[in-house]
Amino acid sequence: MGAQVSDTDIFISYSREDRARAHDFARALTDRGLKVWWDAALHSGETFDEVIEAQLKAAKAVLVLWSPRSVKSRWVRAEATLADRRNKLIPVIIELCDRPIIFELAHTIDLAHWHGDGDDPAWQTFLGDLMRLARPEASEAALYPSRKHISIGVEEGRSVGLPDYAQVDDDEEEYQPTQFINWRSNTAQSHWLLQPSADVPEMQYVIGPEGLKIGRGQSADVVLRDSQISRNHCMVMLKEDELHVVDLNSTNGTFVDEERIGGEAVLPVGSTLRVGSILLVHQLRESDSA
Repeated sequence: MGAQVSDTDIFISYSREDRARAHDFARALTDRGLKVWWDAALHSGETFDEVIEAQLKAAKAVLVLWSPRSVKSRWVRAEATLADRRNKLIPVIIELCDRPIIFELAHTIDLAHWHGDGDDPAWQTFLGDLMRLARPEASEAALYPSRKHISIGVEEGRSVGLPDYAQVDDDEEEYQPTQFINWRSNTAQSHWLLQPSADVPEMQYVIGPEGLKIGRGQSADVVLRDSQISRNHCMVMLKEDELHVVDLNSTNGTFVDEERIGGEAVLPVGSTLRVGSILLVHQLRESDSA
């Protein structure tokens, strides 16, 4: 066939009408040092379906770009099905659409808004999922070279009465609590998230300049052990001295004062952030006393 497949990291499955978006993903991932294959790499004289099948099977991860066009494509559906069977499917929404019903329950990151911003929280979550399949040996430091990693192990939070639609995120990982790394603010006041509980000492998380990613997976900055929390659940960050929270396409949603947020929302001082069954209260503290 003439195509080299042994070192393929990422296979991109997409509709021809979404070629420009596929090119954006291919270029961004190639810039990360990944070996990306998409059908733009086909050479004249190669047997179309044989090359695609070989590349699809050889790739370590298969990136499927869902859009109103790709959901109608028999090729994209077939490629997604094969990738799912081989446990290497990474689906992404690039435009609002109804995914094929068999993929509705698959964890899918919404990147419809993404156009190349490397600091976008949803992009970083997607990249982390992709790297764990394509380059499992890669360190978190290599993935996020500018981030000061803060991973915190905590006890389970108290139940607050989950809504009826709450689901158990069954992609469970072994829980490995690690040390809390302190960060001290150079400003007069610091933003904190506090986990109140009558059963365990209050857990305290300071929001540093890189923000905090909250989730159940070990790639999160704040690791919370709760089956209703997704591996990468939400991101908390500072914007012009306000605290913002971004839901990272979590299974059960992110709540501010018991209102489910859609995408990004302000987290006012004194308000309560809920992820799964765990409550976190936003407080402002004097940096010296903190």
